[in-house]
Amino acid sequence: MSLLIVDPTLLASLPSELHLIILEYAASSLATALSLSLVSTWVHTLVQPYLYHTVVLSTSRALSSFHTTLSSKPRCRASTHVKHLGIFAPGPVETIDKILSLCHGIDSLACGFSLPSYKEFQPSPPSLNPISSIKEQHLLSLSCRDGWDVSLVSPTVTHLRVHITSPQRPWFAMPGAGANTTLEASNWDLSYLPHLTHLGIVWKPAKGQKVEDVLVPLTRLLGSSNTEEHDKEDADNEHLKLQVILIQILGTRASRASAVKALNDAAIKQGGRALRVVGEAAPLSAVSQWEDGVRGGERRAVWEKAERVVLGRLREVPAVKV
Repeated sequence: MSLLIVDPTLLASLPSELHLIILEYAASSLATALSLSLVSTWVHTLVQPYLYHTVVLSTSRALSSFHTTLSSKPRCRASTHVKHLGIFAPGPVETIDKILSLCHGIDSLACGFSLPSYKEFQPSPPSLNPISSIKEQHLLSLSCRDGWDVSLVSPTVTHLRVHITSPQRPWFAMPGAGANTTLEASNWDLSYLPHLTHLGIVWKPAKGQKVEDVLVPLTRLLGSSNTEEHDKEDADNEHLKLQVILIQILGTRASRASAVKALNDAAIKQGGRALRVVGEAAPLSAVSQWEDGVRGGERRAVWEKAERVVLGRLREVPAVKV
């Protein structure tokens, strides 16, 4: 392999605009951006948005270190460059709160810490939302193990994914369990989220549970309709607030495949708003799926397949039996 050596005088003769293009292209690699940041103050300033574009904090030490960086270097404006933030360390909760209060330009936030603990720490009313620009939020890992509260979701969110990790805390009422077959109102009152268009739920059905039973509470989230005429109108209505509900099903390969097929078959059979409910096998790691997506610049990577499925179903509405 030959080594290409570039004459420094040639680089120096290039217009400053080309210098910027070359450096920005090189800085798209995080490792290269880190090396470039050591070249000079001018280059460091240029590549800084790439250094802080996606930040994943998985340990308490990483939390403290990142908070120190944000607090000790206010002039570098690092906090404004953070577009995708994942916090998967359990705490300290106080440090998590301080980091969230310093980052004002976040587009996608993934939470992997206990939401009840954060709510208990927060003054009333609790909020994960000093961030006005956030559009996508993922409550993953152990964040919902002990329950969650919709008030801890930014009201500007358009895409929300919730990871249900505790089978002891069912996220919907089973048919026959009571008069109100609906999602637990304290957790699932989505009227607080006026911009929400995509809802994702990572879930493992309990043993012996019919996965298609979730269609009842899910279609109530989309809105109730009592006639076939209304069902067809709803299926054609692209102005419905909630456009897609994605159910990512956990379990063994065989059980996932069976559950996914049962849910999708039931959604097509029911028709109407149920056409917007899509089942798919959960990824090996919801955290990795989020991180791979944002690092690859594919903000909608989690949702694209489900969007295509819904679009295909709606195009076939006349052939669907309701």
